[in-house]
Amino acid sequence: MQKTDWSEWHERAVAHLGAEVRAARLDPRSRPPLRAAELIRCLDDHRVTWVLAGSAVFAIYGADIAPNDLDVVPDTHELNLSRVAEVLTDLDAVPLHEPRWRWTLSVSECLRWRSSPAVESNLDHQFITPFGIIDIVPRTAGSFAELSADAAQLEVGRCSI
Repeated sequence: MQKTDWSEWHERAVAHLGAEVRAARLDPRSRPPLRAAELIRCLDDHRVTWVLAGSAVFAIYGADIAPNDLDVVPDTHELNLSRVAEVLTDLDAVPLHEPRWRWTLSVSECLRWRSSPAVESNLDHQFITPFGIIDIVPRTAGSFAELSADAAQLEVGRCSI
């Protein structure tokens, strides 16, 4: 009796559903609100080495602001960038399309984007996930090495950031 590869069949059978979900996330009216704790848990589960940057840092220290994304400065070593790519794949992340931005990806580029290759240039975007927007910024806010030297370590749930 021949074995059937049901996982491959299933992937082909539901491929169009993933495309619809990805396309829906590009609509600014349907973007999920930021759930930072869930995004942090995903990074922790994949053992990503990173530093928090941006408005979430100000919010943690008591500023009266509500961040709309989680700015993540990853260590840019190859293995760590592979872990970042795995997080984005597991979250079925899609790059954010913002027509007002000079360097935005087109809608079709956003829909075709994949997390491989796991290199800075491919991962340096804002991504829409089921838990809100995660902004991977390998160098814009400073490098991981620069920022981690003075970073405070905090506990968020069962995760350290």
